[in-house]
Amino acid sequence: MKAGTLVKGLDLLTVLSAKSSDYSLTELATAIEIDKSTVHRILAVMETMGFVEKHQETKRYTVGPQFRALFSTNHGQIQRGALPVMQSLAKSLGVTVALRIREGKQMVVIDRVESNDRLRVSFPLGLRHSISFGSAGKAFLAFLPANEAMQLLGSGSLTRNAALWSSLARIKKRGYATSRGTAVKGTVSASVPIVTAHGRPIAVLSLSWPSAKYPNRQIKQIAEAGVKGAHRISKALMDTTRETNESALNEIAISGV
Repeated sequence: MKAGTLVKGLDLLTVLSAKSSDYSLTELATAIEIDKSTVHRILAVMETMGFVEKHQETKRYTVGPQFRALFSTNHGQIQRGALPVMQSLAKSLGVTVALRIREGKQMVVIDRVESNDRLRVSFPLGLRHSISFGSAGKAFLAFLPANEAMQLLGSGSLTRNAALWSSLARIKKRGYATSRGTAVKGTVSASVPIVTAHGRPIAVLSLSWPSAKYPNRQIKQIAEAGVKGAHRISKALMDTTRETNESALNEIAISGV
């Protein structure tokens, strides 16, 4: 790629990432002061690489998952930060606790701590399901900007899934999502997002148990324990990120760069 084209691509990413919004082709061309055909060619390349996303209905652009991944906590760090909390919740509540991340339009289990009870919920690492399925996906969607959630749900989602959109607003307000028997009959789950300092979801903590284990009135209590656990994980990840950034700045200062 020529240096001039690279600069223009970086200029586009700078504009797209400046705020939580989407942009039309015309708006982007105006922002970096080049012709629309050139902008379109550069965006097409970045879209195939995952650095840019194009909404198929509105034809507007946002930063893509590959770009966001450069600035998000890596999966290993999330797992290390979450594991002590997951172990504590599993032991104190007798539930199975799973850590899920989003990959494309799916949620994926990357870690889990099972209850020691004979009657318990069990599932394998690497288990995948649609982001619109169950409490975990809804907990993630509820904390995304609306335009990004709409992209993940697909064309016509606003009219086709009116009930889902209404439920996402309620989930965000109370801080967790629940489901009963969605994946496995006779089970209950409560899911809470793990978020960045800016409130963006990067993972989901899910607590699952057989419905016979607890009466329905205790679902809220278990879910709120999950909320507190997710907050602890989020804070630990923010502290780790801050320490890493401070260390890097100190090294730069020492080296005199």
